[in-house]
Amino acid sequence: ANPRLIAVFTVFLLGASVLPVFALCVAVASGQTIAAWIAFSALLVAHVPRVAAAFRLKQSLFGAMCHVPATVTFVVLQWIALTNHLRGKRIAWRGRADS
Repeated sequence: ANPRLIAVFTVFLLGASVLPVFALCVAVASGQTIAAWIAFSALLVAHVPRVAAAFRLKQSLFGAMCHVPATVTFVVLQWIALTNHLRGKRIAWRGRADS
């Protein structure tokens, strides 16, 4: 969790993975057809390569579909690590303290 880069990468990761899903949900809930199609197109652009790679490499389709929740989890963990670092809280793992 590099303090100088975490905000930038948060925008990149969430914008590429989570924003299309969120935008589609908001557009459908508010009844905006054009916005829903744009968000759906963005969702396809984001997920078709993942699904194609999963089929081509004979990997789990479930894994490709879990990319959005995994990205959110990763970003949350990075922010938790940054706040722990800024507060000076050390994390112990297997009896060793992380610096």
